Amino acid sequence: MKTPALGILLSLAAAAISVEAAYQFVSDGGTFVDLELNGVPATFHMSPSTGGKPAFDGADLGTFSLADGDSLFLSGFTNETLESGGQDIFVGGFVHRVQKTGQAGAFITNYNTGWAEVTTGREKHFANGMNINLLAGLTNGLYELEVYAFAQGNFSPNLLADNGGSNYIATFTVTEEPQPEPEVEVTEHGKILVGFSEVLDTGFGHDLYVVGNHEDVGNWDPVHARKLHWTSGNVWTGQVAIQAGHALEYKLIIRTNTAAAFCDGNNVIWPEGANQSILLPPQPSGPYAAKAVYYLSGWTNANLIYQSGSDTNWYAKDMVRLGPGRTPGEFLYVVDGIGQPGDRIQFVPNGWNGSVQEYDHSPATGGDYYTRLDVLFLQDGQIYNYWPPASVSSSRIVVTNIASSIDGIPSRWTRIYLPRGYDENTWKRYPVLYMHDGTNVFRPGGIYGTWAAETNADHLTSLGMMREVIIAAVDNSSNRTAEYMPPGDRYNQPGIANLYADYLVHNVRPTVDTHYRTLNDRDNTLTMGSSFGGQVSLYLGFETNVFGKVGSMSTATQYATNFMGRIDSNNVHGIRVYMDVGTGTGDFTLWDIHQRLYDHLLADGYVVNHDLRAEIGCGHAHSEWAWDLRLPMAYEFLLNIGDEPNWLAQQLYPPELASTNLSSGTVQFYTDTLKGHRYILEKNTNLIAPQWSGVMTSEVETLMWSVKMLGDTSSPTDPVNNFRIRVQ
Repeated sequence: MKTPALGILLSLAAAAISVEAAYQFVSDGGTFVDLELNGVPATFHMSPSTGGKPAFDGADLGTFSLADGDSLFLSGFTNETLESGGQDIFVGGFVHRVQKTGQAGAFITNYNTGWAEVTTGREKHFANGMNINLLAGLTNGLYELEVYAFAQGNFSPNLLADNGGSNYIATFTVTEEPQPEPEVEVTEHGKILVGFSEVLDTGFGHDLYVVGNHEDVGNWDPVHARKLHWTSGNVWTGQVAIQAGHALEYKLIIRTNTAAAFCDGNNVIWPEGANQSILLPPQPSGPYAAKAVYYLSGWTNANLIYQSGSDTNWYAKDMVRLGPGRTPGEFLYVVDGIGQPGDRIQFVPNGWNGSVQEYDHSPATGGDYYTRLDVLFLQDGQIYNYWPPASVSSSRIVVTNIASSIDGIPSRWTRIYLPRGYDENTWKRYPVLYMHDGTNVFRPGGIYGTWAAETNADHLTSLGMMREVIIAAVDNSSNRTAEYMPPGDRYNQPGIANLYADYLVHNVRPTVDTHYRTLNDRDNTLTMGSSFGGQVSLYLGFETNVFGKVGSMSTATQYATNFMGRIDSNNVHGIRVYMDVGTGTGDFTLWDIHQRLYDHLLADGYVVNHDLRAEIGCGHAHSEWAWDLRLPMAYEFLLNIGDEPNWLAQQLYPPELASTNLSSGTVQFYTDTLKGHRYILEKNTNLIAPQWSGVMTSEVETLMWSVKMLGDTSSPTDPVNNFRIRVQ
């Protein structure tokens, strides 16, 4: 079965039927039909319901290919009725027929096999496990599935749910031809954008969330469910990026959306019925099918104990000794064929040092290592996505005073964090994160404490969970509130964030770019702050073209009404945003601001887990202590290790031809590709004294891996051409 658009779920529609006063199908219990579409359960409402199911009448169930083995089954039905006067409803029934459009078929009646008294005078009649194959005997064509329901008892005539006499009709198409797979966009981080749409009145103060069997949708924890966005007509919508290839199961749940109630895991209304499910398409096939770990150790032998992805089992695999290490008595080991590409892997190496068994624990965690890298190098407690130098220097902080050329903005101190190996890795350039309230960013911090930004960065880079980065922590001034307030708004005095932005862009940034090896395009220029610092970070992201990634913690825009108005009235989509708020002292007053901003970003097209991450700090106050705790989440999202090439993977898996195609003097080569690299097709006519010339150069690969075609449209058969593919 091929659906028009992956993940765009059926919207609900309100319906109305005429019923008798004493006997009726309950409007909020309703009449439902259960289908199974290619193994995926789906429930539709016939009579009116607020239960959150799509309407059956008028639904397009899709196209079913007999050649592909598609299936469509009638699984069951439910009638919920209301009676009065002490008279009983004895039985519920369901009638269906399948007919080619324009041709009448015979009706089949199905009676209930189960009964339950919901409340006095209110009964539920149902059938399940019917397993009726609706495609049996069908050929090519457009078909109608026509249904109605009835209830019988001490009354006449029967109570009917029959759509005002015209019955309920859904359509579907049958084809005997195989159907092409739909084009599905996989994100640069290996996720699928899944859309949700539901019509449901959740009641005042309650919102609709999606929760399911993957960390991208909360791992069934209501506190970590992803909130959808309300629009008029009680339509809830939103997109969530979820790992490609995952067999997703989920439910749409209702939660009270207040700071006081949010972190209570019992604050949830679960819908009845089976989980919704969808099998997400996989990523393009890549050059490797599992993970690989290189490891330096003085052990005489080594193995790896690991757990990967949603598989909760632990495994052990021997590592292979490749040869000597950096010094006598050290060896280089490797293990591959473990875990799944793109999954998070947790592991610990162990081995024998003579007769003593030892374990290598991460200095960052004190326990296991964990990372999302597919090919990695573990050396001296540090994980790398490149072959590291034999000796790697620790991170360090340089303090400098950066002069201001902007009227009204004084010069100030800036603390610059340089990552591990900066001095040795002279080939490497780094993204730059500009942080506000610089006194509090690094240890020991100021009078309010510290974010410990350098310690958090050291730990996450050592695990391969974030990119190596330069951090410029810019001090505030005595005029902090004005500098961090957008122009057009005021807090005691007019906002001059535009002047502060000029200082960052025209004084601080050029100083950092001049003295250090930076990547200074928009995608690699980040900014982050908290409170008013979070506010100015949003301003820098939305109203300049310099900063492509923004971290806004405990966003305090309560005085920036004009700035928030501009966000409301303009589409600010186009950057990556991390935002959060706490539920504790000070932060809970910012709750509504956080929710309003989140809703506007969803409305503008932001996708949760893709270019938007919103987190809640349960019990977190408005303090440096709380921002320190939440900083790792911001780092992992804004400085995702998957944003840069895995240089080690490129060394281990150089380009190989996947297939070739030759016809009429045109030759096409298909090759596996890895993120961040260009692939160049070259040719020559003499292998003795080769003079390679470029034929075609690919665009830079944006996915973690893919397959690209490189071709030559002018390839005569004489002389013979020799081709090669070179990676850049």
